[in-house]
Amino acid sequence: MQNSIEIAEDQTLAITPTPNLALDTLKSFVRTNGARISSIRLSSKMEGLEANGSAREILLHCSGFRSLTLFDIGLSDRDLDLGAHPELESLDLSWCPSLGSGTASQFEKLTKLKHLNLDYCECIDDTLGTHIEKLTQLETLSLMECNGITDAIGPHLTGLKNLTSLTLMSTRISDAIGSHLEKLPQLRSLTLYAMDRLTDAIGPHLQRLSQLEQLDLNCCDNITDAIGPFLMELVNLVSLELNRAKLTDAFFPYLDKLTKLQNLNLHSWNGISDAVGPYLESHTQLKRLELHGCNLSDAIGPHLEKLQGLERLDIHSSPMITDALGAHIRKLGRLKGLLLSYAPHLTDTIGQDIKHLENLELLSLVGNRGISAQIAHSFEGLQKLRHLYLNHCKDLLPEDGQHFEKLCQLQFLGLSGRPATAAALRQHLQTTLPDLKVSFW
Repeated sequence: MQNSIEIAEDQTLAITPTPNLALDTLKSFVRTNGARISSIRLSSKMEGLEANGSAREILLHCSGFRSLTLFDIGLSDRDLDLGAHPELESLDLSWCPSLGSGTASQFEKLTKLKHLNLDYCECIDDTLGTHIEKLTQLETLSLMECNGITDAIGPHLTGLKNLTSLTLMSTRISDAIGSHLEKLPQLRSLTLYAMDRLTDAIGPHLQRLSQLEQLDLNCCDNITDAIGPFLMELVNLVSLELNRAKLTDAFFPYLDKLTKLQNLNLHSWNGISDAVGPYLESHTQLKRLELHGCNLSDAIGPHLEKLQGLERLDIHSSPMITDALGAHIRKLGRLKGLLLSYAPHLTDTIGQDIKHLENLELLSLVGNRGISAQIAHSFEGLQKLRHLYLNHCKDLLPEDGQHFEKLCQLQFLGLSGRPATAAALRQHLQTTLPDLKVSFW
């Protein structure tokens, strides 16, 4: 493919492909066409972009653009002059780890800014607050993995009355941020993923975010059932994620009022059992359910089959389930993703039920030693199946490639095997299914 630079239909500066494109060629194009560009997306694949102020030079030749993405580029504060672009509405500087206070001090000039993404900008700290508190048009703010962010940023957030989405994943905030978050009642999405300083004490503050639709408390290991009475008041929740929280069956009655839930992730490692079934079955609007690592058995099946809207079901690492669960799963006709990995009692027989899931696009049976390559014959009629994972199932034989020959719809196949077996299988599949990507691990 030859290098090309063009302005897409949405007036985005498009570079195809970005690697090895001569920087002088790009600069020349921008000098000629800069006034026509409304959106710029550049990444680390553009070699030399971070050298000698090249990024600054490119931007200076563009005028009036409203969206800027500089992804994974080794820029420093001196490489950017954002004040020259007050018309910016969207700014994404994610994965630019050397950007710090010098860049942050320029944000206050961007009074039209609506979207700001600083994910993985490791040098960004609480001084950011004084520079964004006047950005009253800001609607989304993402500070994922900004390790210098603490509760001290809280007071600077309270004036952002248009903020609808806030991500503070893997920062150093604690329950103390709650008193500031509750002053943002317009929030629709809040991500507090992997916050080991958060406890149930955050609950009374979250309860006041009555418009919240998406709440991510995944990997907040100190959250327990005690947060339930507060979360039950968030009746507009569409998505609730509490992966790795210390939850038990006692948490589920609190979900009764959350009638809009479509995504529920409560991976909890044995604290949750089949007893939650009656509470689950009332949530017929659920599209995505993740209960992996829970203490579930086949008895959960009659309750799951009532969730006719489910598009993704993840109950992997449920060691008590058997092939008998298939009789219930086969009734979930809208399923697109099914994860039944690490269920040691499953055998090839489960395939006779899975084959009825005609909308299935992804199937994971990883780590089930009772399942062999022969199960693939059950899936020949699944015309939408694109991803199949059979890694660490029954030991493969070199001739097992024949079992996959009719899965011409597959795009990705995960297998495991000894080096000689893997080589034979790979060669066979490359011949019969040349477009199939096969991964051995």
